[in-house]
Amino acid sequence: MPKEVGNVNQSLFYSDVTRAGGLGPAIQAQLMAIGSPLRLNKPSPDIAELVPFDWEVVRNNQRFSQVTTAKHERLFMLDFWDRGVCLAHGSTPLLPKVAEVINAWVAKELPTTEMQRQFPFVSVEPTAESHEQGAAAEVERKWQALYSRLRSEQSELMMLVEKAMEVPVLRRLFPFTSLFSLCLSRCTGYPFSGDCPSACPSSRAIMQGYLTPEQCSALGPEKPYTVADSKGRFLGQGDAEEAIELIVRHLPPDYGPAVQGTANDLG
Repeated sequence: MPKEVGNVNQSLFYSDVTRAGGLGPAIQAQLMAIGSPLRLNKPSPDIAELVPFDWEVVRNNQRFSQVTTAKHERLFMLDFWDRGVCLAHGSTPLLPKVAEVINAWVAKELPTTEMQRQFPFVSVEPTAESHEQGAAAEVERKWQALYSRLRSEQSELMMLVEKAMEVPVLRRLFPFTSLFSLCLSRCTGYPFSGDCPSACPSSRAIMQGYLTPEQCSALGPEKPYTVADSKGRFLGQGDAEEAIELIVRHLPPDYGPAVQGTANDLG
């Protein structure tokens, strides 16, 4: 069950953290004690103001880990990211273990299987195996998982995804859903590339911002799917096959197979 996070300086459970001067200094001291080269990455003031609880980030290259604290018990909660994908979570009441597990993930770059072996409190996400196999495996797993979920939900997007999976140039891109839209990315990590067309059931087109009510009325009889470009501008409507053709026609020039990383890595 998810734990409620809170501020360590308001809790009776973190006297050692308070003595160290806060969560960040406490983690940094532990990292230095084990000889780790890592240094905490302070969030920008704008981001810090949006987070109403203690939150620290340790980053190196394309890996990072975030740490928060539980409010009603002593528990440090962590996640473990690689190239924009969260691959594992963990929690421990032991501050030295926080430093050890962060150092193992971020500095030593251990694979998830070894992380779980060395730190039993780490729980690995089902996506980790395909991520560690490379971009092609990660993309294919996401298509299969997405189609399976939409079919079980009897979603209006199911037919659209089925048709997209038949098109090689789309099958090599990373699929995801945003509200009621099928979206595609040239990278597998978040933030996604944000430069590919998307499609939604036409019944959701106004809600998704693809059409205004006036535009919708002017189109005449509604077709099943509405397609918009990467800026959300209307491209057309059609059945699943026609919508997929529209998406393919408006892909960016460098749409090639999705790569691991985030939009920031695409250049």
